[in-house]
Amino acid sequence: MSGGAGRSPLPPKFDALDPDVLRDPYPRYRELRDAGPLCRGAPGTWMVTRYAEVQALLTHPALTNSLPRGAGRDLPLFGTGPAGELSGRMMSALDGADHDSVRRVVHNRISPAAVARLRGFAAEAAARLLEPHADGTPFDLVRDFAYPLQAEVVARLIGLSDEDRPLVWPPALRLGRTFIPYRIPTADQVEKADEITTGLRSLLGARLAERTTAPRDDLLTDFAGAVAAGRISRELAVDNLAFLCFAGFETTMNVLGSVNELLPGRSGEWRVIAEDRDLIPSAVDELLRFDAPAQYTIRLTSAPLSVGDRVLRPGRMVLLMMGSANRDERRFVDPDRLDVRRKDLRHVAFGGGPHHCIGRALGRAVCEEAIGALVTRFRELDLAAEPVRALHPNFRAHESVPVLGRPR
Repeated sequence: MSGGAGRSPLPPKFDALDPDVLRDPYPRYRELRDAGPLCRGAPGTWMVTRYAEVQALLTHPALTNSLPRGAGRDLPLFGTGPAGELSGRMMSALDGADHDSVRRVVHNRISPAAVARLRGFAAEAAARLLEPHADGTPFDLVRDFAYPLQAEVVARLIGLSDEDRPLVWPPALRLGRTFIPYRIPTADQVEKADEITTGLRSLLGARLAERTTAPRDDLLTDFAGAVAAGRISRELAVDNLAFLCFAGFETTMNVLGSVNELLPGRSGEWRVIAEDRDLIPSAVDELLRFDAPAQYTIRLTSAPLSVGDRVLRPGRMVLLMMGSANRDERRFVDPDRLDVRRKDLRHVAFGGGPHHCIGRALGRAVCEEAIGALVTRFRELDLAAEPVRALHPNFRAHESVPVLGRPR
């Protein structure tokens, strides 16, 4: 990356909320990459589209995650209420000591040994969830499988009961999908986000207090210990537990929804992994590359930053477009083809640097076991109806993926 501050034509503008882009952003991404590595978003917002620049900027010292309220605007995005507070406290928005302290608590809970245990739990849960469909009755890959599977895994990780799960995940997912940083939310959206945040804080705060006197082998207990030792505040603990309820849920569920891309009528790669289970890990990585579950990650310039032939001023929001980078023909051969045998899978779907996705090993493990359970149960898997997208500028999610399996 180089260049000066000389005048040059403005880069093209990208509207992430355009209906055609929401349905399929990849044709527009290609146009933007062809024009250069940088494009314009909302006022004060820039988007980086090419692989080389995205990869380099993920670890660039001039980019920070500590976004000021409103990300450089006069008005805060989510006000000064509960949702605004949470958006500034969650791990992905922190830098420095607070970020390191929170991340350390979570990292210790997802050690390789812990991931191995959760992998076994995920395998058992996946097999159980598919049991009602052993006779070949149609089911929904998202609603009947991916969603409840990830709810069970994350509940086990955090330490939430079966009774807590329906009180946590529907509102937590709604909250997570509300945080669109370059669009000012409406008053109604802020009010609803505040309401959800208050409810999550109440439930998670109560569970955190319970672990103070009755510790268990879970993340709630780890956070309770960190609070008692003075390593983090109670507010940081509660709000990051809330953050993990949606951030630790969305990515894996979205990857499993994208399994539909393997099926006949799409890439047809399902039969390849059905015949060779050793390809399941590479299939997971190829799904992550092909349709990144989170399309971008957010940074803020803390110093002048050169990208291409432009210099971005401090205080500008920069969206590193991982979804575009993973389809960059400058980096990947035939990037618009899903190929589970692809050898070069160094995608950027999990971000990079100190803010890389902390749960990536667990996410991979759950996806591998889930796809493995599907392959074990079904000789063939076909779409029973057209999948329904959950249209969002960042998350490549599905509301519904109806499928029909033919048992072995």
